[in-house]
Amino acid sequence: MRKLLLFMLLLFGLLFTSCSATVKDKESFLKFTINATNGVEVSGFKDYMNDTRIYKEKFISIEIPDAVIIGGRTYKVVSIGKFAFEGCTSLTSINIPNSVTSIGWDAFNGCTSLTSIEIPNSVTYIGGAAFNGCTSLTSIEIPNSVTTIEGAAFYGCTSLTSIEIPNSVTTIGRSAFEGCTSLTSLEIGNSVTKIGERAFEGCTSLTSIEIPNSVTEIGYSAFYGCKSLTSIEIPNSVTEIGSHAFFYCTSLTSIEIPNSVTTIGNYAFDGCINLKTARVPKGCEISEDAFPSTCEIEYY
Repeated sequence: MRKLLLFMLLLFGLLFTSCSATVKDKESFLKFTINATNGVEVSGFKDYMNDTRIYKEKFISIEIPDAVIIGGRTYKVVSIGKFAFEGCTSLTSINIPNSVTSIGWDAFNGCTSLTSIEIPNSVTYIGGAAFNGCTSLTSIEIPNSVTTIEGAAFYGCTSLTSIEIPNSVTTIGRSAFEGCTSLTSLEIGNSVTKIGERAFEGCTSLTSIEIPNSVTEIGYSAFYGCKSLTSIEIPNSVTEIGSHAFFYCTSLTSIEIPNSVTTIGNYAFDGCINLKTARVPKGCEISEDAFPSTCEIEYY
């Protein structure tokens, strides 16, 4: 009974007041872990709040402090840990302070009510599945401090309509935006060197994409099933197009492969039933069934 009463008091304070910039550990409902850099990581909720999952499902708004006092010493909050807010299905907003540099794997996985989030420009790393299954997320601004977007970071964010990947990002991980079925607009920064496997697979509303000339490799199934994609410009920096890269892009009618490309993988453009012509450089190695049988290949 005392645990329930304490929880209700904390929850009331959370919903109707704002947290101060610095909080005392014993007064916070959040659990903090001191890391090797002498900062702290938000690792979830205090143990008494993990007795049942219903506690996590009650939170609507969370404000993370930028510092916490533990044992009389003040520590900066520098990261959001793995699974920290996973499964908080009622969470609609969260305030991340400028002190945070890393958002861990699965940090907000399954936060199905989260509609928007502002990532501060202190963050350099977005972990795998960090926002996986945030089906109400309609927009997100990735700051130009971020260098890495790990695999499945925004997997299944079915309400996300547009995304701008800043020039600071060098890596887009496997399945990073897979299944973002409402995504219509995509801008990739000019520091990305590889578009990972399945990175945009199943983005069925995506109509066009411009790949920057920093990219050298388009990974396996990178744009598999992007059936609304009508045009794509592949820059002459690309040397390899992975297997199934554009498989079943049924609205694609023509494609020109730049002379930098040396290899086109198996079934790369297979299933593109409306692809009538493809210009391919002489000497390019075309793997089995790279193009549909109805496509006319013109070598140059």
